[in-house]
Amino acid sequence: MKSNRELRLSHVAELKESIKENPLEKPIDVNEKMEIIDGQHRYFAWQELGMPIVYIIHKGWGEKEVPILNTNQKNWLPSDFVKMYCEAGNNDYIQYKEFSERYGFTHHANVILLAGRGHDTTKDFNEGRFRVTKWHRANIMAKNLVELKEYYGGYKRSNFVSAYLNLAADPKFDHQILMDKLSYQSRKLVDCTTTKEFYELLREIYNFKSRNESRISKEF
Repeated sequence: MKSNRELRLSHVAELKESIKENPLEKPIDVNEKMEIIDGQHRYFAWQELGMPIVYIIHKGWGEKEVPILNTNQKNWLPSDFVKMYCEAGNNDYIQYKEFSERYGFTHHANVILLAGRGHDTTKDFNEGRFRVTKWHRANIMAKNLVELKEYYGGYKRSNFVSAYLNLAADPKFDHQILMDKLSYQSRKLVDCTTTKEFYELLREIYNFKSRNESRISKEF
């Protein structure tokens, strides 16, 4: 099926070795048009080994069944689901792909930027329910975050992105003030484990030598 994920030859090779050692026959799933819904890597592994192709025909199955069958499979990546929904013409995933390629953030960071916190469940994303609700602001925030690259190489990390978004949500926040403060405090910006730790560090840097009326006092 055209909208299925890209074929990974390395995965086919791994399956071939596994099948040689333990030739269990888990059927692939196809529809009445003989389009593979699930199991394209097994198909090519069996084919290259010269083994029979074991399959089950499911009448009426199509693109909507692909994510349902593969949501809980570890070998499906977010990019596989993005490809599938883009092929199906889903505009939210088309925007996600454009944003991801433009800025290069992690998947989790992309979702937080484009949809906000609380809308980043893996199940919803994999099953096609992801929605872009903050396109304009996401691009502004992403450009600001890219500017921080000069001072912190981990600016793409989801915890750091979340912390920055929390700081930026404060009415007193000014991105240029943060940039100015970092110009002489960059050594303070170090790796942290949690979003809260990143937030407190960014707030400390931002508030350094600031007047009380311009300080960000909001706790995480």
